[in-house]
Amino acid sequence: MKMKAISLSMGLLLAVGAATFAPDAFHGASAETAKTADVYILAGQSNAVGHSTLSQQVKNQDDKNHTYDVVISQDDARNDTGYSDVFYYGATDVMIDGTLPNPALKNVKKGQGADGTKIGPELGMAKVLSETATEDNPAVIFKFAAGGTALGAYSAQHCSEIMYTNYFGNWASPSILSRWREEERRVAKNCQGLLYERLVQLIGNGIEKLKAEGYTPVVKAYVWMQGESDADVTAIADEYARNLTDFIGDLRGAVAEKTGNASDAKKPFVIGKISSTYNNGPRGVVTVRKAEDEVAAAVPNCYTVETEDFPLLDRKTGTVVGNDICHFNAGDMYQLGQRFAETALNNIAAHNFFVTADEGGKVTDRNLHVSDGSVRIAFTAEEGLQLNEVLLDGKAIENFTVEDGALLFSLPENAPEYGEIKLTFRKISSGEFPGWAIGTIIGVSGLLLIAAGISAYFAVKKKRDASKSGQSEE
Repeated sequence: MKMKAISLSMGLLLAVGAATFAPDAFHGASAETAKTADVYILAGQSNAVGHSTLSQQVKNQDDKNHTYDVVISQDDARNDTGYSDVFYYGATDVMIDGTLPNPALKNVKKGQGADGTKIGPELGMAKVLSETATEDNPAVIFKFAAGGTALGAYSAQHCSEIMYTNYFGNWASPSILSRWREEERRVAKNCQGLLYERLVQLIGNGIEKLKAEGYTPVVKAYVWMQGESDADVTAIADEYARNLTDFIGDLRGAVAEKTGNASDAKKPFVIGKISSTYNNGPRGVVTVRKAEDEVAAAVPNCYTVETEDFPLLDRKTGTVVGNDICHFNAGDMYQLGQRFAETALNNIAAHNFFVTADEGGKVTDRNLHVSDGSVRIAFTAEEGLQLNEVLLDGKAIENFTVEDGALLFSLPENAPEYGEIKLTFRKISSGEFPGWAIGTIIGVSGLLLIAAGISAYFAVKKKRDASKSGQSEE
């Protein structure tokens, strides 16, 4: 398999400049200036840990064999020396009986995966985040992950089927555990949500570390790369959508409590879809991938990142093209990280709304991002129904119009950063026109009258001019 095209020119351009800072050194903010640090929270199982080996061979654009180590270094010299304005604060594969470390803040660079010979999503994320990060406003990736771990494992049987549960615990969040208790399930000792608890603890520790360095942490987005282990057990795969929905709500809420910023409960949540060829594609893979899309469609400000073009196995030849049949190769992992960061950045705006329509209507884009205050929402209504009301966080928008199947209005001055827009519909009564249609008709009628007046004026003028011309000829 040839690696996806990676530009080789950037490495040459950056090779000199990259040496002007000290890697693995976090320079705190000075006391005289208030500085912020944009925080991106990354969590999941082994493809979040990073088991993509840099020594694996690949054919590059010149059709010669190279290692991913060489190719990724050629793409950007900072992958070796470190990104001066993107930092890493993480811990992976912490054993159940171990202690959560409080690591130092380091420049992101190669070798921050499972060991120094591997990479995870953080490297590709850093490449994209560095485009807008600065010394006064760096990006910081908080990572906590553990290989082979499940979100929905709860029984002793699950612990034997997904053995890494016994090493690291599971990801069950408080809402999931509460539901299991209500359903009177027998939850095993190692399935009490230790990974979730430690993720929240690591985020809290990282926030305090940034504050100690003189930075104000600003959570920007969440990234989740998990689900392979849940796919291994059909019964767990079948519950993945419900479990992931609860997990997202709990994690966002816990982070908002840690930061004291209510909007952190609504920040973008990016889900990396598991590979369709994971472990040669057990039935649960289809279920989990479908569940990831369902959650992204139903949960506000939630998105999936596709991995279909990052196969682990070539089914036609039976050749392993990933790092192995469970992990992405380093080239695909590098690009996956870039997709994570791009998806997060593309869904951050001044105003963010989750758009819904009641029975009888449908909206094209459920997640709406507005920067200039002008709202446009494409929608359809069932035959015999009309748009009745537009609600912004429960309050009616008075002045709106509909043009070419799209709702148009301007946000009020006090519009929230995060909110909900709901469209309601009702039946069209005989001979009735909706208010916006009446306004449109009146407006169009006025324009037609003006046009008719202008046309009449020029017709009279033409007649007069012709009459004068005839008199002068006589």
